[in-house]
Amino acid sequence: MPEQRAVCQDQASDNDEDSASYSYSPRSANEFVDEHFIQDVSGVLDAASPLRCSDSIRAKQLAAKVCERLEALISSSPEARLLGTTKKCRRGGLLRSTKRRKHKPAPKPAPSLADPSPDSCLLLLRWIRLPLLQDGSSDGVRTLRNEEMRSWVSSFIEYVADQLKHAIAAELSPLSVRRLVAFKGHRSAPCDADSSERIDMALAQDCQSLGSVENVEAPEYANAVALIEVRQCPSEQNRAYWQLAQRTQTLHSTQLNRRFAWGLTVCGTHVRACLFGNDDILASEVMDVATESGRKQLVTLLVNWAMCESQRLGYDSTIRYNGETGQWEIDVWDNESRVTHAYIHERTLFDTSSQFGRRTRCFIASAKENSGKQPVQKVLIKDAWAPTEFPGSEVVRDELSNLRTIRDKLGADDTLAGTYSHLEAGGVVQQMHTKQRTADDTTVSIFADIDASVLEDVPARIHRRVATTPVGEQLKSVRSVDELIVVVGDVMAAHTAIVRRCGILHRDLSTNNIMFCHDDDGMVRGLLIDFDNAVLQSDLHDEQRLDQIGTFPYMSIGNLEQSSVKRTALDDWESLIYILCWLGTIGINRDDQTNVKIRSDLTICHWHDAFDCKKAQVAGYTYDLSPLANEITLESNVTTPPTITGTKYRLNPCAPLAADPDSVPAIDRCPANSWVCRLVTNFKKDEKPRVTEVNAVAGVGTKDEPRLEARASGNESPREFHWKMSGAEVEKVGWSADIKFICDKSAKNEDQPKIVGFSEGVLSLEWAVPAACALGDDGKDKTPDDKDGDQDDKSGGGFFSTLFTLFIVGASLYLVVGVMYKSLVVRASGLDLIPNLAFWREFPYLCADFAQHIWDMVSGRRRDGYSVV
Repeated sequence: MPEQRAVCQDQASDNDEDSASYSYSPRSANEFVDEHFIQDVSGVLDAASPLRCSDSIRAKQLAAKVCERLEALISSSPEARLLGTTKKCRRGGLLRSTKRRKHKPAPKPAPSLADPSPDSCLLLLRWIRLPLLQDGSSDGVRTLRNEEMRSWVSSFIEYVADQLKHAIAAELSPLSVRRLVAFKGHRSAPCDADSSERIDMALAQDCQSLGSVENVEAPEYANAVALIEVRQCPSEQNRAYWQLAQRTQTLHSTQLNRRFAWGLTVCGTHVRACLFGNDDILASEVMDVATESGRKQLVTLLVNWAMCESQRLGYDSTIRYNGETGQWEIDVWDNESRVTHAYIHERTLFDTSSQFGRRTRCFIASAKENSGKQPVQKVLIKDAWAPTEFPGSEVVRDELSNLRTIRDKLGADDTLAGTYSHLEAGGVVQQMHTKQRTADDTTVSIFADIDASVLEDVPARIHRRVATTPVGEQLKSVRSVDELIVVVGDVMAAHTAIVRRCGILHRDLSTNNIMFCHDDDGMVRGLLIDFDNAVLQSDLHDEQRLDQIGTFPYMSIGNLEQSSVKRTALDDWESLIYILCWLGTIGINRDDQTNVKIRSDLTICHWHDAFDCKKAQVAGYTYDLSPLANEITLESNVTTPPTITGTKYRLNPCAPLAADPDSVPAIDRCPANSWVCRLVTNFKKDEKPRVTEVNAVAGVGTKDEPRLEARASGNESPREFHWKMSGAEVEKVGWSADIKFICDKSAKNEDQPKIVGFSEGVLSLEWAVPAACALGDDGKDKTPDDKDGDQDDKSGGGFFSTLFTLFIVGASLYLVVGVMYKSLVVRASGLDLIPNLAFWREFPYLCADFAQHIWDMVSGRRRDGYSVV
């Protein structure tokens, strides 16, 4: 159907009125889908069927009844009568009838379970007949909009839910089913999420028995069972996948009891169900509603969603909302005592920022069983999906076991009370699989209906939940440097005790895992939390994986380099040094410590040599780009009747562009600090040129510099390399420039670059010049000045001042860490706190002896043998 493809391609961008909130690009979408999606998985639809065999059989029977009614409606409704004869249809239908036609009366359909409204029926059939309507018929084709597609999909869902309701009501033993509601308001956003995020469509649930199905115009993320992404064409499948994944991520932050999520993509008549796991997203085979088999699959899926247990929809039965109290209740199963502890949720301390991985959440809660006579004990509940090696195995890094060991061995030490996470209860979350039994909540049980061969590369995970005390505050809330010192001292004292007496190494010291609390006297105490990455020291010699464990900015050098050397407590102490350096640089009380813009503006981030065109370094080779250090202008014109649109690029690969003269209006000038600037001008006959767009393609801040990227093959210098630099953000799309330099000694440095294209905010250029060839015979570290032996730039005050600065910083860190170590570990005091005190006492005498020895050698007074006594 070439006409259908043409319509889709032409309208893909024009009708995407709801995608501006996401920085979409085909490349990023395709890469995301390749990395996270497993497509055409046959067992995905079975994962939605009820767990109880009787309910599953009944769901199939009811789905068959709905399908039978749907097919009867389709076969008994002549296409022309429903899609082109009535006045209402001619105004809003897809087909434009060229002449009046007479039709025979349609045969009367079978007795209906529920008579759909004519409008609903018409919209439903438009979606089913979509391929026929777009097949270039003589009646003509009108382009589609997403809003129309949403109405069609919504009508189908409404029809299935309505028929299901009446089918159940007609049985002798009616049951309560989930009420499916199709959201049509695609502009709705979650109340606690970014206001720019918008959902396309969604399904909501209401467990009222046999409730009526209605369209809700004000959807909320908190009510969504599954989100739906609607596109016009099958060719936009990857785009639909990508946008559905972006929006589904918000479900985990707005729904407290979400374990996993479902979603639907609708691309033309092709529907796919998506099951969002912790590591991958499983997508079903296509359900084509233009075919009877595809409609049957979709109807069966919707019926299963209406009748299955809430756990099959991704909800957590151990986290429930109490309508009487208006509070959430959280159950924590304790594997050791075999008792369930109930807690009342007070607030969410940390919510998962990703739908992949452990999906760790932290809640502050209080014990539910409280008589009111005792103070309410607050606990920190941590909920996470920990990886396993295979089903039924021990957790790779067993936080629960570590917490039990620490509690048992340090619980009687009052000096350490409140300085580490004390386990109150914890274990594997128990999900109610049927009314008779519960089972461990694992990804294996969630994907039980999926073929094992599909999940070979998908890590198995187990759902764990622990409750610990005390509840601390974040490190950024300390009131002074004195309090920070006390907090760090308490934490490292606890860390040392855990290493020595429990044999457990934390391996993840960071600003997030060091907290503090106040005791009854108001004194501050440090608190070490999060033993997710902790391991027994005795197990470290068995670890052969060169993995990086911990929080990246604070990892030890050995950890960063993935050294095979066994990790020790010194790695954690090294992490502490980086934490103190960070807090000393950024400040201890800033709320924006993790802000990327704040970090990039720090002076320390720019402690490197400024970009030098004359000695540009690429893959260890030196290039002289200084012959190109001139402003270059590239222009192109496009005829756009009745005007001509001209696009001009100004660039300088070696420095920011010179400021525009005062004669240029301020609004038409290139932004300051631009290295590459784009100007769009509109020309019209007998009128002055009008600048319609001016933006920085590369360069924004005063400290922005280009980066050079290339890969050398063997011992040869790169024949090509890329000059890349970021620029302004336009309509939430970051602009950048990518100049591909090509070594061409037959060309001239005066030759101008060629414009490859400007797409998705990226300006691509190619520049073949001799300056793109490495210097010297082999090009390694050779510049035109090296043959004269000029080493001025390698000496002087700059080098010695840097060396002196490093010496002072190193000596200070050595003294601070040494004093803390001897105080907390050795329990020294007074002058004994000075590290290596005996050496420093002897150091002056050693220096004197060394000086005397050198003097004797120089003066010739040195004598061999023994001196006369």
